[in-house]
Amino acid sequence: MARLLVAALLCGATTALEFERRCGGCGSYIHMDDFSMYGVTGGSTSLQECATAVKRLNGTEGCLGECFFYEDAGFCNCPLDPCTEECENENAGGPGQLYCYDVPANYTCQAACPDVIVVWSTVLGAVGWAHWITFHAFCNGTKSLWDPSHRWTGPRAWLLILTLVLAVVQVSGGSVFIHNCPNWCGPHKPLAITYTVLGCWGVLWTTAALMVLSCKRQDISQQVSAGNSGRVTAAAEVQMAGVGQVPMATAGVKIADPTVVSEAVTAGVVHQQPPSSSRNLVDRLKEL
Repeated sequence: MARLLVAALLCGATTALEFERRCGGCGSYIHMDDFSMYGVTGGSTSLQECATAVKRLNGTEGCLGECFFYEDAGFCNCPLDPCTEECENENAGGPGQLYCYDVPANYTCQAACPDVIVVWSTVLGAVGWAHWITFHAFCNGTKSLWDPSHRWTGPRAWLLILTLVLAVVQVSGGSVFIHNCPNWCGPHKPLAITYTVLGCWGVLWTTAALMVLSCKRQDISQQVSAGNSGRVTAAAEVQMAGVGQVPMATAGVKIADPTVVSEAVTAGVVHQQPPSSSRNLVDRLKEL
């Protein structure tokens, strides 16, 4: 009874207290709903009455009365901790707002991002869907990584480059959120984190796909170079075989020295290749 009497006297003699809205929330509270104990009635307490009651309760029952949480439904709550949580919560029992008596002059409570930041950042972050679509279009990204038969072509390479650019833009969208709204709360925070994490993941995978596809391009160049060398060698062999098969026409040619004729005939026999060997060389050239 004595406490109730003191509370009633104080309620009639107090002046308006100054307090400011502050971002964040507290872990736990004293729910000041009982008028007989706290001088206020839960569900019908005004903001000023709550500020006065918490100031009065400060230092007792574990109440850290530098701040208080006022619920939209008219309930008053005194924090039991320093209120270091980043975002507002409903630990008091319902939605409301945290207020403090001594707030720095330069403190700004940014409970939500400005609309323009939300709109533009959402547009940038939505590019992530385009990144996902281009990476999986025609299975280009996955085949570039895992399919050895998926070779380098211009369209495939440009599609991966577009995918990489979109991933970078997605990371930029999340960065805009984080940079411009460091203290905000609400549904946009997990969205910003999602944009940034998935964008970084997309940059890594797309870069890896481009590198693997580029290595396949180098393999093709080496194979083409080796094939060209093989064609030149085979052509030279066929040409030599053809020359060896030309019959030596000695009829009607007057050669004074019979030894020269004998040597020429012998040379023709030595260099002449069997027709089957020539055909084999031609077949090899066609295969190359």
